[in-house]
This record gives sequence, C-alpha cells and structure tokens, in this order.
Amino acid sequence: MKQLNKFLVFLVLSAVTFTGCDNVLDVDSDRYVFEDQYPMTATNDSLYSLFGAFSKLQKLADTYVLVGELRGDLMDVTDNSSRYLKELNSLEYSSTNPYTNNLSDYYAVINNCNYIIQHVDTTIQKNGKPVMKKIYAVAKGIRAWTYMQVALNYGKCTYYTEPILTVKQSQKQYPVYTMEELAPVLIADLEPWKDEEYPEIEMNDCFYPIRFLLGDLHLWLGEYEQAATEYHDLMYDKKYTVSDNYRSYRKVLNNAFTQSFVINWNECFSLGSNECITYIPASNQYERHFTLDSLVLDYKIAASQLAIDNWNAQVYYYSSTLDTLGDLRIDGSVLALKKGYSFSDTYGNNITNNSST
Repeated sequence: MKQLNKFLVFLVLSAVTFTGCDNVLDVDSDRYVFEDQYPMTATNDSLYSLFGAFSKLQKLADTYVLVGELRGDLMDVTDNSSRYLKELNSLEYSSTNPYTNNLSDYYAVINNCNYIIQHVDTTIQKNGKPVMKKIYAVAKGIRAWTYMQVALNYGKCTYYTEPILTVKQSQKQYPVYTMEELAPVLIADLEPWKDEEYPEIEMNDCFYPIRFLLGDLHLWLGEYEQAATEYHDLMYDKKYTVSDNYRSYRKVLNNAFTQSFVINWNECFSLGSNECITYIPASNQYERHFTLDSLVLDYKIAASQLAIDNWNAQVYYYSSTLDTLGDLRIDGSVLALKKGYSFSDTYGNNITNNSST
C-alpha cells in the first residue's frame, strides 16, 4: 500500500459548508468521523458508509476500463493517444503512469468495505427482517470485486479483512495472494451471502451481484460447471437476459438496401436496462469527472482492427435474396468517430462515413 489514511473518512451526501480552519481541526467536526464516534447502529448510518465506498469506487472507473481493454484485443490506441495510454497498450508501464500508479485507490475501497463489514450490526431487524444483512452482503461484494482487480492488475494482492485505521495496524503482516490463491478465499467468503437481497434503495444497479462474482472466481479456478451454475442462477433470478431493446438494421427500399441505418441500441446501456448488471454511480455535482467519453470523441482510443473485423464478419439476415454483412453497431462505435472509414456489405455497396469526427 503506497498511501495510508490514518483515519477513515466517509463521504456523507449532504450539503457541507466550510466554516473556517477551526471547524476542520475540531475533534467534534462533522466533516470527519472516527471509529469510536460511528457505531453504525442505524440503517442510514450504514447507507452513508456505503456511499463512502461508492465515492472511492469512482476513482477506479476510468482505470478499470482502460487498463482492462487496452491490454485486450478489442480496443486500440491512435496517433492522438497520450503516452500513458500507449504504455497500457504495449504492456510497458512507467512508474508515473496514472492508470497503474494508483494501488492506494483500490485499498481505499477495501478499507471502507472492511469498516462496514466489521461494524454493521446484522442482528438489527425492521418489520421482522434483518435489514442490515443486506448492507453487509453488498460491502462483501464490492470488496471481493476490488480484490480481484488488484490481483489481476498487479499480479498479487495483500489481503486483510479488518479496517486499517492506525499506523500500527498497517505494520502488521498480512497474507499476499495471487489470483489463483485469492479465488478460493473469496469464494468461501461470498458463498453464504449469494442469496441475500439488495437493500431497497434506488441505486441497486450499482451493487455487485455475488453470484456474478462467484461465477468469475470459479472460472479462474477452471471450475466451469460451478461457474455456469452461478451465471445461470443469476440470470434467472435477476432476469439478466438479452432483450429486444437492441435493434439495428439497414433500411430497405424496393427490395434493396439503402445507405440509411436504423439503430436503437443505447437503451442496452442505459440505467435500469435488464442488460446492465453493475455500474459505478457518480455525479459531476460532486466534482467527479470521467474521461472515457472525451477520449472516444477526441479519437484517443478506438476499436481495434480485430473488433472491426469481427463486426464485418457477422451475417445479418433480411430475406432469402437480401442479407448484409456486419454488426451495424459499428456505425455508432466507429463510423461516427472516424471520418473516412468505410466497409463493404455483401453486395459490394460501399458504406463510408463522411461526417465530421
């Protein structure tokens, strides 16, 4: 861990006004919460703590996508890309690369989750139901996902389950796991909670389904039947199935394709879609700005040639005498951004994007 916060600070999503340095230094300041002042005996206390974990997750969003995809096969850099993006793409990282030199951001999420897990009272009931167990399970899911990212991105992770709030705690010896060693530990930790319901708040799409995490962990261990079972049960329970929200087709006139597209696929990525499993919540109101849209619009990241070839290799059927090659989502992913890009359909019709980038 490269940085250590001596005290765990939670982000409370309410208006906070600076009243001068004296208020910040005062031990009774409402801007800082210390362990002995925060027993988390009320549902709202636990939710505020959960929002604190979400605020830490926001710092990982851009990194999660870029580190994962630029090291993969379907995204590529361009001449416009920054030095750091090109480093990710070539798998050669400098010590100053902001996308890889941020291990402390991952452990900030883990530390928040550890605090919730250690302090939440799972015996508290409302209307005869143990409501705090839901918060407990959500925190375990977020923590497991974050540990997985550390192990995947850095090759190993330091594993601890207590919140580190003092320098003395940070100096203890904790086990260090590779992904293969970490997976059984996380499976055992998550298994008892995979059927726990989500808290009843509007942000339930930002939770990490435990069955989904278990499926991924079993895959890393080569346990394919167990992974398939978890994915199946998750899709059946949460109705994560392919819907008819996505429609993409070439317009036809007089039994011939025109160069006009009809694309309705944004709904697949909108919040509340039954194809959206998890998202990281954020608001510009709290000064958290993501860069992915700008990187795409400025053509600093792009679909790789392999991704484009995959789109073009797919066959979409219209009639026995009329069909077309290509996944037409290419229009939104490539053509709309890369002026002059073109491809040909089955009948040799050249489709070119001549619009502005």
